[in-house]
Amino acid sequence: MSSSKPKFVLQRMSDTSDESLLDELKRVALAIGPGSMTKANFDEVSRVSSSTVQRRFGSWEDALRLAGLADRYTRSGYSAPVGVGRRQSTDAEILEELRDLAKALGKDWLNSEEIRSNLSLATSTLISRFGSTGNALTRAGLKQSRVGRRYSDEERFENLLLVWTHLGRAPKYQEMNRPPSSVGAKAYVTRYGGWLKALEAFVASAEGDSDSIKDTTSADEKVTERNQHVVSAPASQPEDQRNIRLGQRFRILKRDSFKCVLCGNSPAVDPTCKLHVDHITPFSRGGKTIDVNLRALCADCNIGRGDRFDD
Repeated sequence: MSSSKPKFVLQRMSDTSDESLLDELKRVALAIGPGSMTKANFDEVSRVSSSTVQRRFGSWEDALRLAGLADRYTRSGYSAPVGVGRRQSTDAEILEELRDLAKALGKDWLNSEEIRSNLSLATSTLISRFGSTGNALTRAGLKQSRVGRRYSDEERFENLLLVWTHLGRAPKYQEMNRPPSSVGAKAYVTRYGGWLKALEAFVASAEGDSDSIKDTTSADEKVTERNQHVVSAPASQPEDQRNIRLGQRFRILKRDSFKCVLCGNSPAVDPTCKLHVDHITPFSRGGKTIDVNLRALCADCNIGRGDRFDD
């Protein structure tokens, strides 16, 4: 009797020789089944990161080719398989890859981290071909990254909660560079000193503060942001406010397993599903904004409910 293999392998590889890395590519290819093998779906199953593999063999395409998996390669993970190697790509093909990636990410701009994470393109290639990454993006009809954009802790955590809810689990570093995220992974690493530290800061603040996530933005950052945000004075008691604070929303969504408590739908299963945190006894009927009076509902179940009581 055969048993199904778990999707995630918890242990990490101790042997990272070329032969072991190629064997891991083959193992993951069997685990995920037929179709293209992108760096994203490789990272979900593998015991070693795709960036390690790519650095060792020069490009993701070359790594798959050496493992005998050339047919599993798709340019940028979004277009159809191609037979043209990176060294033979024309300027027009490179620009088309950049446009395809931006379209897949749902944006009209890219940054170097997104290009490096999703394409087999080296920054040196863009510089040698077009003079700079910015010139390449301009030639592709795209905008450069939002250089100098500063985010408050609240903005970072709101975005992290959105992605966490969408996935139904803690996001990985590279997933913060893809929709629905609007704040890149680098913004978290720069602020907190590492991706794991960013997650720890979010969870500690959300679970440790019953009212809200504390804003630990530095004084200098607050000066930069003073024209971007309007801070309103809080009401006397959080439970007497209709607004549900970010930390409390995270607790309720996590408690309800990031699923609608009525129909069971979730963004992790249905990307069109939008989860809300809803008052069980409506706020307008005297319901308090406390955990026992809150629940996760999808938009479909919540629409039209208004301030009616459930049966």
